[in-house]
Amino acid sequence: MDASCYVDTTVATIGGITYDASDICGSVSVVVTSVDGDISMTCADTDEMLEGSYSFERTFTATATDDCSRTTVETYVQTITVSDTISPQFTNTCGLTNDDDVPVCCTDLSGTVLIPEACDPSADDNCDTEVNIAFTEVYVGDYAPQPGSGVVSYCESSTPEAFEDGEACNGLDSHSFSLFNFDGELRVDFVSDGTGTVAQMEDGTWVLTQDLLASTGGSIGSGGLSLSVTYGEAQSWEDWFVQGQTNYKRDCGDLIDDHENWDYRIMSGGTLTGTGDYSGLSLSLSHAPANEYYAFQVGVGANNQNNNYGYSGWVMASGTYNEENVFFSGDLFGDLDCCLPWSITRDYVASDDCDNSTAFGYTIDVNAESCTEDDGPFVSGGQDGSHGPSVMGGAGDVLTGKSPIRVTNLMPNPTNDLSMLGFTVTQNMRLRVDMFTMDGVLVSQLFDGVASPNVNNTLNIEASDLQSGMYQIRLSSSEYLVVKKLLVTD
Repeated sequence: MDASCYVDTTVATIGGITYDASDICGSVSVVVTSVDGDISMTCADTDEMLEGSYSFERTFTATATDDCSRTTVETYVQTITVSDTISPQFTNTCGLTNDDDVPVCCTDLSGTVLIPEACDPSADDNCDTEVNIAFTEVYVGDYAPQPGSGVVSYCESSTPEAFEDGEACNGLDSHSFSLFNFDGELRVDFVSDGTGTVAQMEDGTWVLTQDLLASTGGSIGSGGLSLSVTYGEAQSWEDWFVQGQTNYKRDCGDLIDDHENWDYRIMSGGTLTGTGDYSGLSLSLSHAPANEYYAFQVGVGANNQNNNYGYSGWVMASGTYNEENVFFSGDLFGDLDCCLPWSITRDYVASDDCDNSTAFGYTIDVNAESCTEDDGPFVSGGQDGSHGPSVMGGAGDVLTGKSPIRVTNLMPNPTNDLSMLGFTVTQNMRLRVDMFTMDGVLVSQLFDGVASPNVNNTLNIEASDLQSGMYQIRLSSSEYLVVKKLLVTD
């Protein structure tokens, strides 16, 4: 071998991608190749892309060749590690911040609330092209209608409030229920034992459960009843009233006559079970009168006791008591509070392949303490002690009588573009229509002029430039105010 063709065996900085070699015979060429080993995934590769945390070995081979075709080979193994330790970040949360409370208030006395659609947030990650966002929603509170339960909303039922002299409008002590020719008495009256519950169901039925205590007769305070009764889907006055065949029941001349805004229902069944002194009483309930001339009625003044929002109806009761077959008739009354507090917690967790995660959430606060009289309906005593409502049902009317303003349409609602408001009046009047934020800031004036009776007026409400959230549409004259809610979404 010619010693002058000896190749210098030093190949420098292979791992640093700088290669050099020298030879006493002349020039030296260096060829570097690399081969990657199997990838070891540290995190779950859920999106089938090389992302997140992983490692592998890369083997470099450098071959130095001199002019005499003599070679020297050197190898270098480099371990490459990629670590993903940074959590995804939410990039859009529908204008909400973490732990926000979003108040939602009743739009009518029956307890209707407009629940905003759940936010559809987005998130980005520094390593992963796809981020998983998990969503959970929990209904919280005694009056929260649990998904899948069939319940839309709840109301509390109680003994009708008395007039200022301590009596109902018919001069009797306030009571919730009466049975006639019962337990040796011409009539026995009962009051609510605590508050009862009304479940308003998805199929339109109405289920009342109520515990009662005797307030007259020989078992005052020690004889009780457990009432459970179901009423069918509500009918409006227009659907219910047939001249000569159906009507409404109004016992007292000093009650508000608002029957055209009441709901009318027919009992589909019920039970009445005795407690205390009335243990052993077991009755089945049916609608009265049997010819259904009167319905179970719900609305302002419908309880035939006062001018509050409530209900009343007749019942027929048959069954056994003291081992005998018995038959009774009865009356059922109640005040209703359907704007009850509950909430929805909505939580989101954005996570990447390596389970780095970021949480975001907010609460829908239904009938929150922040709800004011302008946010929804309420009933309060009149200035003169007449117990007339200051603001009442579906439309939120400020009353000096029945409101002549009626909203016929507000659609679509929710909207993100354009919504149309329809309204009529029953008398000639100067009318303003304004849009406000929920905290009372004027957004725009939609109409200011004279409205003619029995004309279906329509107004376009432009919402494309509005921030998402709830707005009030107020229709007002010198004596009346109607408030409707409009939800604007992204």
